[in-house]
Amino acid sequence: DAWAPTVEFKLRLSQPVNCELGLFLHTVRVKLIDGDHFPTNKYAESIGEGMSGIRNIPQVPFLFEFIKMISEIRGVSWRTFLTLALDQMSNMYLYFTLHVIVYFADVLFASEPQSVSFVPGIQTSLLVPGDREASAIVLGIMYCLP
Repeated sequence: DAWAPTVEFKLRLSQPVNCELGLFLHTVRVKLIDGDHFPTNKYAESIGEGMSGIRNIPQVPFLFEFIKMISEIRGVSWRTFLTLALDQMSNMYLYFTLHVIVYFADVLFASEPQSVSFVPGIQTSLLVPGDREASAIVLGIMYCLP
């Protein structure tokens, strides 16, 4: 059972018995206050003890219960993962930029090009074999594309 502050719905009255429905008095709005505890009922007993019980609830597991509650809301999980993935783009750009600087220093501007590792375990030298200028152009295009 998921926590929600209230559940609200409308009820349309029909087929009255021993009464009449008015012109505007045929629909009622019903609000049910949720009896579940926030964020889940896992800590219901501690919450029932009042402030002393609430202070004894471990913070990290309580946070995980909150994360579990919001991840059960339709559409939140995939949007969260998409946001986390897209937020890593700036880190990937920084990683690429640092490797480009190392590549320029160790390969393009060196008197004898060394091999560098952009991807761990894969050694490369000039991007265009035997042509430093073309390698620099390819690297410039790769740098400007994102």
